[in-house]
Amino acid sequence: MSKQDKLYIAATGMITPVGMNTDMTLASVKAGINVYQNSSFINKDQYRMKLAQVPDEAFVELNENINAAAMSGQEKRMLCLASSAVSQVYELFSPSKPIPLFLAAPESIPGKDIKVSEHFIENLQRQTGVAFDQANSVIVNEGRAAGLKALDLIFNYMENSESKYALLVGVDSYVDASLLSALDEENRVLTEVSTNGFAPGEAATAILLIHQRVLEKSPDAIAAVARPGVAEEKGHRYSQEPMLGDGLADAVRGAIDGSNNIKIDSIYSSFNGESFHSKEYGVAMMRNSASLVEGYKHEHPADCFGDLGAAFAPTLMAIAARTIEADNSDYASLVFCASEKSLRGAICLNKI
Repeated sequence: MSKQDKLYIAATGMITPVGMNTDMTLASVKAGINVYQNSSFINKDQYRMKLAQVPDEAFVELNENINAAAMSGQEKRMLCLASSAVSQVYELFSPSKPIPLFLAAPESIPGKDIKVSEHFIENLQRQTGVAFDQANSVIVNEGRAAGLKALDLIFNYMENSESKYALLVGVDSYVDASLLSALDEENRVLTEVSTNGFAPGEAATAILLIHQRVLEKSPDAIAAVARPGVAEEKGHRYSQEPMLGDGLADAVRGAIDGSNNIKIDSIYSSFNGESFHSKEYGVAMMRNSASLVEGYKHEHPADCFGDLGAAFAPTLMAIAARTIEADNSDYASLVFCASEKSLRGAICLNKI
């Protein structure tokens, strides 16, 4: 099969701290609604940690066929979140046969080993009642940029198969005592007195991606997605190497190349309020300035819903796609995400 240049977003499902679906989340972000709240978690200096949490009433009971005893509390939350997002997509889509799921999941950090169970997709299938093509499904345990790496795998999958559909899902939750404790040891969690912390959040977003061959049969498709750029930053947070910004700059360059150098008027990033990523953002924009229109907008919705971890990339993609659909802009939107470790990713979206 020839090289696949574009895929199309046909449906989205979402649950975030600011909305139970894509429409609610988009409206809250556009209104600038912030849901950071003091939580029950106390840091080492006896201050309450500020989190952005999905309301408790949004979490459903786990299916009785799922072995909940073998799962951590964090994974149970993620399974409930993912099931909500996936179910929203399947309210709009009824495939004739199971399609593969490409799952973006959390990454481990020093002091906290995080890896979703190899049975997560099987459990998600039981929880939702949706049958997935498990033989071709993949889990990418690499944090914020994992969704963009998973998307690159979807492009490869579409190129090397006759499949016309794939499901991209990103899910994460920081609502876990041991994870928050590990972050607190690094003085990273926002409190009423901190100046360089972030608000841990949680979310899940599901995106149905379709091939050009079925675009005409999908009148509700909302945006075109170019092949992402994926790269590695040697000087990441947990590396001994200096932060040079090469990884994000290369990822953005790759995304722009994949879009045939369309001009960009808006950027959606995984910036979460910490200063660590400022340098690489500056380097990436400077090196790719020829592709940016004057006065481009930089949106960082973590100001509203906190840091979404591995759910970041699909969530930003869905927000950007819906905005493109509403604005009918001739320019592209750029989404980029930087993981805690080396992975960096970026993607361009534009109108169909």
